[in-house]
Amino acid sequence: MKKIIILGLFLIALLGLGVNISVTEASADTSFDAAATAAIAVDSETGKILYAKNDDEKLGIASITKIITAYMVYDAVDNGDLKWDDPVTISDYSYELSQNLDLSGVPFVEGKTYTVKELLNAALVASANSAAVSLAEKVAGSEPKFVDQAKKLLTSWGIENPHLVNASGLNNEYLSDNRYPDSSTDDENQLSAKDVAIVAHHLIQEYPEVLEITKQSTAQWEDVTMQTWNWMLPDMPSYREGVDGLKTGTTELAGQCFVGTATQNNQRIITVVLKATNADSDSSARFTATNELMDYAFNNWSKQVIIKKGDIVSFKKSIKVEDGKATSVKLVANSELTTWVNTDWESLDYQGKFTPVKKSGTLIAPVTALKTEAGSATIQLKEDNLGYLDDDSKENNKVVLVAKTDVAAENIIKLTLQKFINWVNEKL
Repeated sequence: MKKIIILGLFLIALLGLGVNISVTEASADTSFDAAATAAIAVDSETGKILYAKNDDEKLGIASITKIITAYMVYDAVDNGDLKWDDPVTISDYSYELSQNLDLSGVPFVEGKTYTVKELLNAALVASANSAAVSLAEKVAGSEPKFVDQAKKLLTSWGIENPHLVNASGLNNEYLSDNRYPDSSTDDENQLSAKDVAIVAHHLIQEYPEVLEITKQSTAQWEDVTMQTWNWMLPDMPSYREGVDGLKTGTTELAGQCFVGTATQNNQRIITVVLKATNADSDSSARFTATNELMDYAFNNWSKQVIIKKGDIVSFKKSIKVEDGKATSVKLVANSELTTWVNTDWESLDYQGKFTPVKKSGTLIAPVTALKTEAGSATIQLKEDNLGYLDDDSKENNKVVLVAKTDVAAENIIKLTLQKFINWVNEKL
């Protein structure tokens, strides 16, 4: 049986240079500096940023691009535009890429069709560029049309000026006449670490089944055993427990890149490392940097209860009541609010914004204790200067406020009389 073997990987392992990465205990370290040009760590569920370094700088992302391609494939299947067993005809462009195993990772047989599922596995496990191109052509009709759709998608997620020229992440120098219109001969995809985290966040939250693919150290492609490029998976040189994705990327421009994800203590985080430091001398540089970043995030952050059910929120203690026997009512949280807290913070004081249910900012009697909703309070810890991935993520740090006590409606005769008196006073 043929095998695609990453020779450098196994030579390193055999020579004892591979590093078996394990989780280490550490105290809070505010001086932590990720070993990469840009990096970010976020909570996968809420989008809470746990670490950021040059996270808005646009850099090469190479084959990390394929998580965009993967999302669009899942979305097309979810919308009924594709089926996993749909046959995909291989274009001449894609076939030629597949014949260069340095660029593709899996060989195509001329004239043969492959299923959407087979191609997605090849794109994510073996980083097969030819598979990514074929998927793009299947989803959009052509790779340029796919790129246009991808840009529109990323822009809708709040990613500004996404620089994409293909579905694979290859530099244009390898694509000859198949380059994206008006792109330069040496152009390639560029996003920021934060941009990549946003894509990964959407992919994992909306289509978590992708992790069933990305957690594979090996997978089968006909009679070929595909080998992952993610060395943090089981039986790989940089193995770390809890890692089950997501995608590597490497080009001369991008350097060593990796968007990873891992769970520890029932919490999942996403990390992004772009242009890992010391990549020229360390073939595991991106995984070493990711391991350190994961250690920092897990060891220096924890989820804590900030507001308990029944608590009064400091910046919105009460609300006015119209037509009631009382003119106002105290407000309490109708649920617990938990958020990520850095162990180095000295205070859990918070500020925030109250959004009322009614535009008037008042309630109208009768009001029922613990049931009548007044609005929602979005919380921001005063020591937190990192925030969230986007505005949608901020909504995860929100709690609904309800009336603490009943407020009965005022007697209708008395109420009518009072309104008449008020009207008279206004007119006279």
